[in-house]
Amino acid sequence: MISVTHINSYFITSKLHGELVNTLDKKGVRQQVFVPVAKTEHLNKNKPEKLEYGAVHYTRCFSSFHRYLWPLKMLKIWHAFKKHVEKHPATLIHAHTLIVNGLVAYWAHKKWRTPYVVTVRNTDLNVFLTKFPLLKPLAFKVLNHAARIITISSAYRDEQLKAFFPETRYPDIYRKCEVVPNGIHDFWIKNRRAKENKQMTPGLIFSGKIDKNKNLAGLLEACNQLTAQGFDLELKVLGDGPLLVMFKNKKYDFPVSFHRHISDKTQVLHLIRQSDVMVVPSFAESFGLVYPEAMSQGLPVIYTRGQGFDGHFPDGHVGYAVDPRSPEEIADRIRKIMADYDRFSANAFAGASRFSWDKVSDSLISIYEAASKK
Repeated sequence: MISVTHINSYFITSKLHGELVNTLDKKGVRQQVFVPVAKTEHLNKNKPEKLEYGAVHYTRCFSSFHRYLWPLKMLKIWHAFKKHVEKHPATLIHAHTLIVNGLVAYWAHKKWRTPYVVTVRNTDLNVFLTKFPLLKPLAFKVLNHAARIITISSAYRDEQLKAFFPETRYPDIYRKCEVVPNGIHDFWIKNRRAKENKQMTPGLIFSGKIDKNKNLAGLLEACNQLTAQGFDLELKVLGDGPLLVMFKNKKYDFPVSFHRHISDKTQVLHLIRQSDVMVVPSFAESFGLVYPEAMSQGLPVIYTRGQGFDGHFPDGHVGYAVDPRSPEEIADRIRKIMADYDRFSANAFAGASRFSWDKVSDSLISIYEAASKK
């Protein structure tokens, strides 16, 4: 039976990590999850149901103040992890970020020779390594000693990781790379439904935080251009954010409805089924669960070139990757999808199944088995 210790400081920020742990538990994987937190209110946040073959351990081992003394924060997490390992010995570690969790896994490897797997995420590349280039030597040590390296899309591997560590100079890193996407909640898999008919007036849907990064402005400009060209459409916007009021107070030459953030999946499902294309042209994207969720209902998707979701499918298969700075390209891709809608919709529906936690967990188990042999 496989045994793995997760180091996951993201556990409190997203329920998807709990969904992964639950799925692995149901497949007999023994797991201990170490979750370092800064505040008392973070203890047990997003804690999943009781595991049969392990447990989730929240440890308040640093404070918000330590964000400004990062080396001290890392030392406090490391000391807490050593105490955790005394009670729950680790035979394989999965670090769920490169910089924070990965450094702890690297130190564990140096101390106990414990093999580890590391996942490289958006924050690692677009925040830590971009804003703090002095961390690059540490990141290289983590990558160099990892048994396996995981990225959540080929775009992360081929576009973003290679920007910091070119393959020609660091070939060993890429020989260990595996692409494993995030999974979507079983709700979407159990309620998969092929698109029956597109709307009489093509319906676009946007889902995400209403801020500059998610780039609703770029989509609205694309819609303006399409409307000026005589292309009928309507747009549904799901989400809250600092720019929501500004966008709601504007007047548009096409129907726009704002639905705020909706936590009830059944309501979101209903709105997606009333739509034809999911369009979220973010400037930066970690992964974008909204894309496979929409695909599960037969909706083609438009996403950002070189960011989280890009690379899972060939361009023009389930939708298109676009330059978020080009409303003209966004508009053109919407037109192309609607001109060949049945093919795009069928491909999107079929492709959604690869994002089930069942398939994602199988991929991880294979990686764990290979890493354990190192």
